[in-house]
Parts: sequence; structure tokens; C-alpha cells
Amino acid sequence: MKELILETEKSKELEFGGVGIGTKYHDKLKHRDMEDQHPISAITGLEEELKGKQPAGNYVRADDLKNREAYPVATTEDKGVIKVGYNLAVTPEGMLYLPLSTEEKADAAETGYLTIGDKSYKLLDAEARENAQQALEKSAEAQAAAQTAQTAATAAQTAAQRAEAAAQQAEQTAQSQQQSIQAAQTTADTALQKAEAAQQSADNAQSTADTALQKANAAQQSADNAQSTADTAAEKADNAQDTADDALVLIAKLREDFEYKPIAVSSVSCNAQSVQELGTQLSGVVINWSVNKTPASQSVNGTQVAAQEGVTSYSYTDPASYKPTEVTTKKWTVTATDERGAAATGSTAVTFCNGIYTGVVQGSSQPSRDTLLALTKKLQNSKALTFTATADAGWHLICALPSRLDTPAFKDKDTGFEAGFTKMYASVSFENGSGYTENYDIWLSNKSGLGTITVAVT
Repeated sequence: MKELILETEKSKELEFGGVGIGTKYHDKLKHRDMEDQHPISAITGLEEELKGKQPAGNYVRADDLKNREAYPVATTEDKGVIKVGYNLAVTPEGMLYLPLSTEEKADAAETGYLTIGDKSYKLLDAEARENAQQALEKSAEAQAAAQTAQTAATAAQTAAQRAEAAAQQAEQTAQSQQQSIQAAQTTADTALQKAEAAQQSADNAQSTADTALQKANAAQQSADNAQSTADTAAEKADNAQDTADDALVLIAKLREDFEYKPIAVSSVSCNAQSVQELGTQLSGVVINWSVNKTPASQSVNGTQVAAQEGVTSYSYTDPASYKPTEVTTKKWTVTATDERGAAATGSTAVTFCNGIYTGVVQGSSQPSRDTLLALTKKLQNSKALTFTATADAGWHLICALPSRLDTPAFKDKDTGFEAGFTKMYASVSFENGSGYTENYDIWLSNKSGLGTITVAVT
């Protein structure tokens, strides 16, 4: 039986749109501007969204025809055939077709179209239907294959990206390894050179060791001989040690003697003038002295003064008072001893004496006490001195000195000639400024008005 398939031109156009296999990315598709490059199935979810909706176009589907009241649908007893002029059959796939026997003819078959209402449907024979069915199946298979290919292409692209990254990493790793290999090669070459040098050094060391062994054997023999000598030397050393100990004791003693400095009194002084006028009351005299090291003991005129470690300067105040009645010298003696018993002394003194008075007086009469006290006084215990004075007209040079001194001589110091003095007054009782009374001799120049002259008294 020959079968015809009913479909519209628009349906054919959609059903047989372009099918290709490629990427799933729309912008990667080739020939996007050609016809039928955008089937409904290529857009995810669109086909599901369009279900139950009437597509645009001049055609109907078999399901739509079944629901039309103008075209009653046959029951199952009618074997799936509905009556519209001639019998129209509905295939299991939902397509309309017209079964014709060889005896039956129809205008639609002759014209190739079937008109229902205001729409025309193209009638295809069974062979065209089969071809169309096969094309649909191939389209579906191609679409599935395209989807699979798309998935594979995506996976391949991802794999390619990963492979490219891995290749870059591998290249970097290879470069690093190449550098490491080169460095290792350089190190290996250096190590080899060092090993060869070490081997040479080892050979030299072996030769040296052999020579050293020979020398060691000889040294051992020498050592044995030396041991015997050493034993003898040790005995001598013991004897020498005893001698050395004695020597050390002696050296220590000699060093102590060498470094020893006997104590010495460096200086002694007091706070009083060294020459005092007779009649003066002297008290509270302070004695000061220095030694070269800490004394073991020390005293002043027999009075002990405590010493302190590291102190070398001391002082002592004499509690006594002194007012002698005759010419005398008061002496303070410091005595210091050291750790070896050596002693050193030092002293200071104050001499009590009367003065010699020199100058000029008017006339030749005996001068009064006040006149003498007004002259130049020099405290001393001898007659030798030099004085300078100016004698104007009527004035005489004068020199008054204790009678106990020897007879003096007077000379002009500049010329060396006798100055011409006469003892005008002898043994004159005179009380000095400190209240001490003693006899004085008064000498006057023979001439007055001598002018300025320097007189040497001897």
C-alpha cells in the first residue's frame, strides 16, 4: 500500500534546517549567517518552553487535527482512520497520511495537496515519508552526536588548556632542571678536579708518611736514648731544684734588699721665725715634717707621735712656752725609724738674739733709747753685716751693737778704705723693744755729711 505524508512547507523548512557538529559556544560557530543555522533544539530549554504553544506558520500538527471538532477523530475500532473526504490515517508518530489502494484514486492524490478549511497540506507518498522519517532520525542522531562532540570539544579544550599550562610548567621545570644539571655538572667537574688533586696529595702524603715512619723509628731510638739521659737529668734536676729553691729564697732576700729604701726625714719646719729677739715670749710652736715612707715609729724631742699607714706628712704642736734670758737656740728634733730598725732624724730651730742698729744720727751726743729703736735693726748673733745710709750735713753714721761682740772694723765697701768710726759710748745699758736689757757699744763716724755710703762691718 502506498502511503502519503502530510506536512507544510514551513514544517519541512524547520525539520530540515542545517545540522552541524562543533563547539557549544555560539560565537565559535561557523556559517552562523547561513539559513537554518539556529534550530530550536540548539537553544537549551527552548523546546520545552514551546511545548503546548501554537507555532507560527501555515501548517498544523496531527495532534492539532485530532483536537479539531471540524474533523472528528476515528475510534480505535476504525483502526486509527478518520473520515475527511477520503480516509486520513494518523501514524504512531502523529503524522497524517492518506492510504490509497491501487483501485482508489483521489483528487488530492492527483493534485498532491489536501485542502482543509482555508489551509493546504502537501501530500507525500510513502517513499517520501520514509525518507523524511530517516532524515529526521539522522537529524536527531546528528544533533546528539553534535552535542556529544560539543561536550568532547569542551573537555578537549579544557584538557588543552591544562596541557598548555602543564607544558609551560614542564618547560620551566625543565629549564630549572637544566640549570641544576649544568650547576651539578660544574660541581662534579670541580669535585673531580679536587678528587684528582686529593689523590695526588694522598700519594704525596703516603710518601711523606713512609719517610715520617722511617724518621719516627729513628726518633724512637733517639727517644729511648733520651729517656735514659732524661732519667739521669731528672736526678740532677731534683738536686738542681733544691739548689733553685735556696736560690729563690736568696733572690727574694736580695730583691727585698735591693728594693729596700731606708727611712729618711725629708724636711722639718715650724711656724715661728727662725730668729727671735731676746725678750720675746714664744709659745704654740707647730713642728711640721715629711718622711719618705710610713715610719714604724717617730718622735719629736723624745715625744712619740703616732704613725699611719700610707701617711708621710705629720705635724706636732709643742705645748711649752719659751722666753730665754740669754742668747740661745731652741731646737726641735724629729726621729723616725722603719721596719728594719733604721733611724733618721731632722730638725728645726729658733735662735734668740739681740739686734744691731745702724743708720744716721744728728750730732755726736749720746743717742737716746728711742733714737736707737728708730734705727734699722738686724737680729743676729755676730757683728758682720753691711748697711747703706745717707749722712747729710751735721749727721753722722751710727752702728750700735752688743758689747759682748768683738771690736768691729768699718770699711767703705765701694773703695775698700777705712770708713773712720769711733766707739763714742761703751757698755751703755739698753732695753730692746721686747723688754730685754743688755749693754751696747755705740760707734759713730768721725765725719758728718758723708753723703750716701755703704759700710761693711767685720
